[in-house]
Amino acid sequence: MTETILQTILARDNDYSSLEEEFRRQTGTPLVRSLDDAIAEYAGRTSPVPFYPQGISIVIPSYNGMSRLSLEATLTALNHQTYLQNPANRMEVIVVDDGSTDGTDKMIERLNVRYRLKYVKQANAGPSHARNAGIALAENDVILFMDNDVVPYPHTVEEHARIHATIDGVLVCGERDYVMPADPHIQVAAINSNPCGIHAAQRVANAKDPVSQRDGNEWRVLWAKITNFLKDMTGDIPPELKSYFCDAMRFTQDKIGLYSISANLSVRRRYLFDVGGFIDFPGWGVEDTCLGAELFGLGLYFIPSPSSLVHHIEHEIAKPDGAYTGDPLKDILINLERYRFILAEPSEPRRAFPFSSNISFTKLRTSGLKTWYLATHDLERQYLHPHDKQTRELRKVARRNTGAQYELGHILMGMGRTVEARYTFYDLLAKDPSNVGAMVDLGLSFIHEGNNGGGFFWFERAYAIAPDNPFVSRVYHQLKQQA
Repeated sequence: MTETILQTILARDNDYSSLEEEFRRQTGTPLVRSLDDAIAEYAGRTSPVPFYPQGISIVIPSYNGMSRLSLEATLTALNHQTYLQNPANRMEVIVVDDGSTDGTDKMIERLNVRYRLKYVKQANAGPSHARNAGIALAENDVILFMDNDVVPYPHTVEEHARIHATIDGVLVCGERDYVMPADPHIQVAAINSNPCGIHAAQRVANAKDPVSQRDGNEWRVLWAKITNFLKDMTGDIPPELKSYFCDAMRFTQDKIGLYSISANLSVRRRYLFDVGGFIDFPGWGVEDTCLGAELFGLGLYFIPSPSSLVHHIEHEIAKPDGAYTGDPLKDILINLERYRFILAEPSEPRRAFPFSSNISFTKLRTSGLKTWYLATHDLERQYLHPHDKQTRELRKVARRNTGAQYELGHILMGMGRTVEARYTFYDLLAKDPSNVGAMVDLGLSFIHEGNNGGGFFWFERAYAIAPDNPFVSRVYHQLKQQA
């Protein structure tokens, strides 16, 4: 029987103690260390920067990042990274402009950079597609994701690099705290005159993070502390963290994806291709959670990195027309439901199409260290064959009509395109969580592949809503006996 992603996740742990021992043996330093220890080392450094063989590509999706004056601060802080002194410096920054209208392109024109900068312009498609474009265009072995509203410490990139240079098979999860846009230490002029001055930026509480309101630390800091830096994902969840885990009572491995925050996250590029990049979630949030869960299911270890800190600039959430619902909490709740559906997918194959084949780039020009590109996404092809007119037209109608969406799923199932059909049913359930027909078809799709565990997952949910349906009842009880 083919395992689901969820079953794969629950069957393993995140005890990376052997990696810690190997890291210390090779480097003489701890794998996980505090921010204060890192600052002290870099401040007292007298020897040359170590040799880091892996290049780093920093991918930053941006929508109207200049309207908050945050993107320029991000790119300026990257000018002052200690990693740039690496003898094998192969750092590139890829800014994927997701349809901005605020003059981001003009800022890029006048910006002076000390690293290779690729500026990619695309029509608004959302952060997942923007990050996937950055992954596809990246040239280096390690991808470091940042957002357009963070200011990294001068050593942040090197802290990611030092881990990937020594051990493989890891997802390095940096931390973030919160600062106000007017803080004098994160202004562009201040960063240029005194890059280390950002250490003195004043931490503030995040309105959506009650834990930060207590001590200024993000809630994940407390989570890491309680679980021995994620090595022991057992035990009770303390009351102050339960809301972050949808009121769950105990830590379990399937929660670990929530630690994956794309504002400060690095991983080797080949693993991103193994899981097919970021899934496009409607609205706001959860795409990085899903990526983290899939990478964990692939066998990677989550390594918390308190020493890899970025300041997150507090602001109102940007809402490009047509791309956001305007209610982040509602978006997250809907997307968490879809996330659960995705975890019920078989571990292999993870995607119907390789995402990079759906993105084409046109190189426009180069000036000094900066290169301009135009990216085009074939969004329809992410689910459908490009020459399939019937399903292409039906999908356009399905965006507005759940009946057409259900019909589209049936057509795709009949064509043998099972994975594409499932995503259609997932989208339908996100709109109509009690749609028994979609649950039944999802269950049957797994049963036909010999995955009765995946089938039971869906028939159990269908039976809870429609226990009097003869077909649902019969299949549910048959699967329950086999479980």
